[in-house]
Amino acid sequence: MTDFQFAMLAWFGVPIAIIGLVFLAHRLTPDRIWKSWPVQVIATAAVLSALVAPVAITWIDSQGDYFDDRIELVQGGLNTPPDAEIAPKRFNHLGNCWSNGVSWAVEVDFGSQEKRDDWYEQQPWRESLVEQMAGYFDVPRDQITVEEGAFTPAMRDPKWVWDEQGPIPDWISRTYRYITPFVCTAIEGEAGPQGSLTLRRCDPVVLPEDFGNLGRVTIMNQGRTGILEGYIQYRGGPPYCTNPLRRGLNNMLGLPHPEPEIGSNLGSAFQF
Repeated sequence: MTDFQFAMLAWFGVPIAIIGLVFLAHRLTPDRIWKSWPVQVIATAAVLSALVAPVAITWIDSQGDYFDDRIELVQGGLNTPPDAEIAPKRFNHLGNCWSNGVSWAVEVDFGSQEKRDDWYEQQPWRESLVEQMAGYFDVPRDQITVEEGAFTPAMRDPKWVWDEQGPIPDWISRTYRYITPFVCTAIEGEAGPQGSLTLRRCDPVVLPEDFGNLGRVTIMNQGRTGILEGYIQYRGGPPYCTNPLRRGLNNMLGLPHPEPEIGSNLGSAFQF
């Protein structure tokens, strides 16, 4: 059962079924019993549950994050120091059975410019990111190819640097983050034990939409003093849905639990 099918069932099918059962109970119950205080309380609770049930089902279905929290994702992937503060972000997702992916805006405070620069020069993310991707996409480490330059900080192409002469070009708005050498790694391939990944260099200035089919990681060493910025975006990893309702329904219907949908973001507005 797909995310869309399950959502429609939860948001419309369940309330209709509850209201229908209450109406049927009213028709089958004698008036003297129906109007009694205990039955009225139960009937009122059932009607109210028609409003609460879809929200509760959606909340349960949005659980099952692959990453327990942002620290596991950022510190584990980028190998940042334990004392570096990883800022929370609203509307970031850590991978669950609704979005089936990770989208996290990275902001790490190293405490000082020197600490950040020393960390950045060592490029400690080279192996830790590969290991994290191997685990998330369930691909053996020896089936991941890292192309030359995939994790190496590089400057943007000089033709995308405005000389401040003449009119402001229309592309200037997408270059301001990429002043100093930055990392942009696109993730291509197929997830799963029999799959393989290729990690290659990308350029969000020249091609803003240049994502691999499985995502992209960018790391930017600029901006505020001592702050690292970037994005970790994984698409279409293995489903980690823990909802027993959907699992039971899928098992009853003989359907997978759930069907992976690359790039699905149907539930992005329902992350409670």
